[in-house]
Amino acid sequence: MATDTAPAETVQAAPARKSKFMMIVGIIAVLIVAQAVITYFLMPKAAPAAAAPTDPAAPPPKTPAIADELPETAEVPLGDHNCTNSSNPGTSIHFNFKLVAIVTPDKVSGIKPKLESHSARLRQTIAKIIRSAKLEDLNEPSFGTIRRLLREEINRLLRVDIDEIVITDPHLIEN
Repeated sequence: MATDTAPAETVQAAPARKSKFMMIVGIIAVLIVAQAVITYFLMPKAAPAAAAPTDPAAPPPKTPAIADELPETAEVPLGDHNCTNSSNPGTSIHFNFKLVAIVTPDKVSGIKPKLESHSARLRQTIAKIIRSAKLEDLNEPSFGTIRRLLREEINRLLRVDIDEIVITDPHLIEN
């Protein structure tokens, strides 16, 4: 009699395993479909292709050049500077660089007289910012923090609106 019950349990266990397997496969299939639907709605749509011109003799559409896209700007040199930063104990860093202010062309005529009349205060402000800068700020590849601080202080000192400061020819010498 014991042999009769063993095959019956095995027969009943097989459908239970099969139904569990089918349930797992069904859940995975639902998750895949849900992921596909979500991806479809979240992916950016492709731009529609431009229609072919009907007149083959018509000139091609003008694409804007990079210079046309940029706003008009002018560069105003702010001089060559040489500062020493000793904010880290036991280390001094000599920083040589040139400064250029980027402004709109209509502001150039207003900035140049102010640069001449405030030249000593301007040099002092630039030196103060460089001397008080942290080592991390001096080691930034684009000098982003220093450029921001210089722009803010120069705008405050000269009462002008400089759009951007460019640091050119930077040389850092660490002692």
